[in-house]
This record gives sequence, C-alpha cells and structure tokens, in this order.
Amino acid sequence: MKKTILILTALCCVHAAISQTLNVVVGEVTYQVPASQAGDMLYDDGATLSIMGKTFKISEIDNMYVDATAVVDNTVGVVYDGNTAAVTVAGNVMKNLDVVAKGADVSIVQGSDQADEITYTLSGQSSDGSFYMDGELKASFVLNGLSLTNADGYAIRIDDGKRISIELADGTANTLADGTSGDQKGCLMVNGHTELRGGGTLNLTGNMKHAFWGDEYVEVKKTAGTINVLKAVGDGFNVNQYFKMNGGTVTLKNIGDDGISVAMDGKGDADDGKVIIKGGTLDIAATAAGAKAITCDSTMLISGGTLTLSANGAPDTSDATDYAYAACLKSGIGVEISGGELTMSCSGAGSRVVNSDGYILLSGGTVKATSTGAIYGSGSSIRKAGGIKADGDVTISDEADVTVTTSGAGSKGIKADGVLTISGGKASATTSGGYCGSGTDLSGCAGFKGGTVVISGGTVTAQSSGQGGKGISSDNTIDISDGDVTVTVTGTNYNKGGTYSKAAKGIKADGAITISGGTVKATADYHESIESKTTLTVKGGMVTGISNADDGINCTKDMTISGGTVYAVATGTKATSSGGGGGWGPGGGGGGNKTGDALDANGNIRLSGGTVVAIGSRTPECGIDANEEGGATVYFTGGQLFGIGGNNSHPTKAQSTQCYVTTSGGVSANSTVTLKSGSTVLASFQMPAYSFSNGSIIVTAPGMTAGNSYTITLGNTSKTAKATQYSSGGMGW
Repeated sequence: MKKTILILTALCCVHAAISQTLNVVVGEVTYQVPASQAGDMLYDDGATLSIMGKTFKISEIDNMYVDATAVVDNTVGVVYDGNTAAVTVAGNVMKNLDVVAKGADVSIVQGSDQADEITYTLSGQSSDGSFYMDGELKASFVLNGLSLTNADGYAIRIDDGKRISIELADGTANTLADGTSGDQKGCLMVNGHTELRGGGTLNLTGNMKHAFWGDEYVEVKKTAGTINVLKAVGDGFNVNQYFKMNGGTVTLKNIGDDGISVAMDGKGDADDGKVIIKGGTLDIAATAAGAKAITCDSTMLISGGTLTLSANGAPDTSDATDYAYAACLKSGIGVEISGGELTMSCSGAGSRVVNSDGYILLSGGTVKATSTGAIYGSGSSIRKAGGIKADGDVTISDEADVTVTTSGAGSKGIKADGVLTISGGKASATTSGGYCGSGTDLSGCAGFKGGTVVISGGTVTAQSSGQGGKGISSDNTIDISDGDVTVTVTGTNYNKGGTYSKAAKGIKADGAITISGGTVKATADYHESIESKTTLTVKGGMVTGISNADDGINCTKDMTISGGTVYAVATGTKATSSGGGGGWGPGGGGGGNKTGDALDANGNIRLSGGTVVAIGSRTPECGIDANEEGGATVYFTGGQLFGIGGNNSHPTKAQSTQCYVTTSGGVSANSTVTLKSGSTVLASFQMPAYSFSNGSIIVTAPGMTAGNSYTITLGNTSKTAKATQYSSGGMGW
C-alpha cells in the first residue's frame, strides 16, 4: 500500500510540474522521464505502470521520485562504484532497451525498433565489473574517467555489428583490463566498425588473449588522444577487415604475439585485410616468438605518421610445416610507403624488418631499418635475416629516403626476388654479416639484391664489410640508366677450395650488366668491383670500377663500350702473395688474388665510343685484357682509351678500324695524359688518384692513321709512337 501511494504521489507531481523529471528506479537502473514527454501514464490494477511505451511491474519498482534533473534524449549513463554500477536511461529510449545491472556487471540490449543513435557514457571505478551491449543500430560510447576490470571475462564487449564510436573524454584517463580466465577474445571487444576518437587516454590490458579485438574495421581518428596497450597475452590489436590510423598516439608494449594483426573477413570491402596509416604516432615493441609489430593479409599503406617499431622474437616453430619469423612490417600482398617517418629494428633469428609476400613500393617518407638478426636453420633450409624483403618486386622512387643496416650472416639490405627498381629518392644499405651455408650452397650478404636490378634515378649507396659480401647483386641482369650509385665493399673472400667459395664483389650480375647513364662508382678490396657473368655494356654515364686485389671491371663474355666515361683501376694494394684456396687467404678465408686487370673480358673487348682510362696491375696483369688465348680480341671502332699495366691486349683483326699506339712509361695520380698529332690534341685523359710507373701503355682515339707518328704526353714526359690498325700475335707493344 505504501508503494502504491508513493507512485501515485510521484505521478501527480509530474503532471503538476511540467519542467521536472520523473525518476523510476528499478534495482541499479534509473529511468528518467521528462515531464514534457511523459504523456499518459497508465496504472493498471495495481500491477503495472506504463510510461512512454515501457511497462514496469509495480513489484519491481524500488522508488519513484521527481526532481529537476535535466535529461538528454538518446543517452545512457553508467557510473561504476566498487561492486555496484548506477545506470541512468533517458526516457525516450527506455522502451527499446533491455537493461540488466547486477552488482558491477551491466548488460544492455537495444531492440530492433530503436531508430536514433544512443550515446553511452561510462565512468567510475570497479575492480570486478563489466559492460555488455548489443543492438542493430550504430552507437556511440564516451569513456569519461573509467577504470574497469573484470576478474573472469571481458571488461567491455559490444556485439552491435554497426558503426561503434568510442570517445575518450578530453583530459580523462580510462583503464580496462580483463580476467585471466574466460573465453573472451579481448579486454575490449567490438563486433562492429570501431572508431576511436577524443583527446583522453585509454589503457588496455589483455590478460587472457588480445588487448583489443574487433570483428570489423578499426579507425583511429585524427582527434584521438592516447591509446596504450600495457600488456597483451595475444595481439595488441586483433582486427578483421582493416585497421586505419589518421592521428592520435598508440603505444603497444609487453605483447605476447603481434602488435597489430589484421585479417581479411571476406565480405568484399575494398580495404579488406589492409593496414592504412595516414598520421599519428605509433610505437610498438613485439618480443614474442615469430611476432610482427604490424601484420596484415592484404596491403599495407603508410602515407604519414611517426612509427617506431621493433620485433625481437625468436622463430615460432609451433607449426612444423610453417615457421613464423619476426618482422616489423609483414604483408600478404604488398607494402606501400609514400610518407611518414619509420624507425624499425629486428633482432630475432631469421627475422626481416619489412617482409612482403608480394611487392614493396617506397615512394616517400623516411625509412630507417636495422636488422641484427642471425640465420636460422642449416643447409638448404637456412633462413637469413634481413632488412627489406619482397617475394615479388621492390620499387624505390620519388622522394623516398631509405636507410637499411644489417649484420646477420648472408643478410640482404634490400632484396626483391623479382625486379628491384630504383628510379628516385635515396637508398642506402650497409651490411656487415659474413657468409652462411655450406658446400656449394653458400650465401654472402649484399646491400641490394634482386632477381633483376634496374636503376634509373635516385641516389644509391651500398657498403658491405662481411666476408663474401656484395654491394649490388642480381640473379639476372643489372641495368643502370641514371642516378648516382656508390658501392664500397671491404669484406674479404671465402674459399674452402674448388667451387666452395664466395667472393666479395662490388656490383655483380649473373646476367648482363648495361650502364647507359648516371654515375656509378664501385670499389672492392678483395675481388672485382664490377662483374657480369655474361656481357657488360657501357653506353653512357660515368663509370668507375676500382679493385684493390682483383680486376677493376670484369665480364665472362664480351665487354662493349660505346659511350660515357669509364675508369677501371686494379691497384693490387690488398693482394696477398700466398694463402689457401687459390690465394684467397689461409684457412678458407682472407684476402684476394695477387693482382688484377683493369678491364678484363673473357670474351672480346669492343670500344666504339666514350672515354676509357684503365690502370691495371703488374705483369702478367693488364690495363685491358681480352681473352686472346680463347680466340677473342680487342676491337677499336670509335671512342678513346688509355690503358696501362703489366701488359695490354690489342686488336688482331681488320674489323678493328680505329688505329692505336703502344709505348711504355708511367703516369702520376691526378695528372693529364694527351695524345697529339703534331700540335693537334686528339684525346685528353684525366688520370684518377693512382700512379703507375714503367708500364705497358696503349692509346686509341678517332682521327689516327696507320703508320703516322703520334705524341703521348705523360706529365713531363713525352713519347712518340707509330699508329697501328691491328697486328697479329698476343699481348705486347
């Protein structure tokens, strides 16, 4: 009887004061009905009360009172306080909500008739509470100083499959943690499209699995504040569909698996399986076995932001058929970086800083990648750590600024199993690891490695100090048409005898090398600076090849020079006079051969244009050396050449139509050599920073006539010699 009188009194008060609010209290839930909206309230036989379409059982109403509280339509508030939670529901939405609050566990299910988006504001503190919501309409959540831990399940679970906005109220810190037991996929679980915004802070701890789990896309808005994953047994963010970041600061530490993991959901969205980063600050440290800082099934698109990523886990061998290795960026289709600042490091065995099952395109931004990982496995199953690796093509262009450093045995700075193309930007690779493998299956480190290498612009710098390493290496061809290429290789060679060897070379291709433009300078301490296992062609550009213990420039078949300027030097300054394995140093490693040729072709040498300066080593090495013992020769049909060494090859066939002269003498570093006909200068050669005394000299230039005498000026010394078109016999003057 007392409850009935209370209800009747409250109803009368509402009708008497239109600006007031009727509060209906059922357990921990308060339904707030503005008098202006209340309308007819039906009191039926003392058993039920209907207000704004919602029917209350009188027996369940704990209290009804009227106050002046202002009510905002389409809102729900939840305030946690220890073991309880106070829920307030705006009257205009209460008929479509099923609200259950038991202790600090709150569950709200929206009915299908709800037409307007509801905003849920969560605040307060509980160490044993939770929040659950489901529905069929998009919803917004405001975390306003919330600290919520669930001892045996999720902290927040939203099963609504629509757009879910989560706002971090400005100036607030919000902390969520789940329990160490239960079947939850994350501390914070969202079944719909998650949008994170607001200038506050969100701290997540995933004690059972992931810190955040999303069944559809996640977008961190420009307005987002700070999101910290303090711990996750699984992933920091485990997302289906895609992950997009436009702003905010996201930090992921103490991760038990991947930092951000994105899987395709197969629903046909254009961005399905992608990671898209346009701005913000992202800091991820992944230390678990096989962990990735960021991984996705599809394409990774980075156009802005500041990313600091590390992946230092050992290999994950739990699946014997598919080992997983650490990586900062791992993509199933491709990686595209067009902006931003990325600083990345990997140290796990077999790890790679950037690893794509498809392609990699670097067109902008600053990328710094450091790999200190070692090899994993042995024999044919060996897995080498490395910097940037694609199973398909790698392209560096436009404004990209890429710096890669690796130290693992056999590691590659930048590697493409397909085509490695550099058309612009800056690309620098420094490798210091030694060789790896055994028998004939040996592998050295390399700054740049491609199935095919194409350089048409940009600045390319490669440094290799590892035993048997390379600066630039190609399984097929190398084509350079423009750009500034500098290669320095200081590593020694490796040789166990026979075919068990790995030589340290500057630029090396198993196929043809073609240079038609740009500036190319390669220096190798213990083997060839530039070598092609087939043909080598120079059509233009400035090419410098310097070896301190072998040939300056070498090819297995014909060498053709039709344009450009070529400097080839074999100094012999790093040569060893003895050592195991064909003079490659005792014990299967060490230095280089005694000396080398400046230009060495195991086929013919053909000069039809351009300018060549070739300074070789002492006898039996040459300034220019064609495979005369194999029936090859030198053909001069144009261009100009100065060669000096212990000896030189010369034309032996009438098809060599441009005459030459031979003499002996020496040159000083940085001096000028001229070839004159009387007072007419036919050719002028600027010597590099190397000297040679008492060598065999060969000079050719257009405008020479067989039988005529020409003057070669070598610094303060002049020599006169008669021109010859060709002559029979081997090397000599």
